[in-house]
Amino acid sequence: MKKIRYLIIHFSTPLITNLLPSFRGAIAKLAGLDSTLFHNHIGDTDYRFKYPLIQYKLVKGRPMLVCIEEAIEELDTLFANENQYLDLQGIKYPLTIERISPLEHTLQVWDTLLEYKITNWIALNTNNYTLFQTMDTVEKQNEMLANILKANILSMAKGIDWNIEKEIQVIVNAQESKWAKDKQNNILIFQADFLVNIYLPLYWGIGKSSSKGFGILHQIKNK
Repeated sequence: MKKIRYLIIHFSTPLITNLLPSFRGAIAKLAGLDSTLFHNHIGDTDYRFKYPLIQYKLVKGRPMLVCIEEAIEELDTLFANENQYLDLQGIKYPLTIERISPLEHTLQVWDTLLEYKITNWIALNTNNYTLFQTMDTVEKQNEMLANILKANILSMAKGIDWNIEKEIQVIVNAQESKWAKDKQNNILIFQADFLVNIYLPLYWGIGKSSSKGFGILHQIKNK
């Protein structure tokens, strides 16, 4: 069990998907590039490889920030800036906040399964994409995705210093897959319903590029 604080900032101005990387860069610049948690770069060549504590999302056409634990204090550098407009590829974008939701979440392994949805999930890399394509049934593909999602959850837990001592159960039912862009790369992203015996925080990111709007968690209902 681990209690963790996080904050969700909902912005009110609509944003198209293609502008989310520009939004991330503009926010990081506004906060000041010395604030590593906003962009996860250390100097010009190094990278912070731990779980991202500031994550940029696009949900229902509106951008949001998810800020976890010590990243909450980093927000002072963002809102101390008097310039509350962002330049997104030549578009002047007002930084208008709709609401701020301070939350505390208890991460815990349960005896029952809870139901979630994950969107824009980058489940496969080059190697396991080839293996995934060889699977001759949907059941086998879902079993493979469940093992990958379990590994993603364990990686997230490690990144926030949560030692999971009980066995995790994951059941995945992939609903949709499509091709998208991450930087200049074509990537296959999934939308999937899944069951897991962990109470997970909503809107956190799971898997690759989780700081950039991929792998967003949504809860469906508890069973």
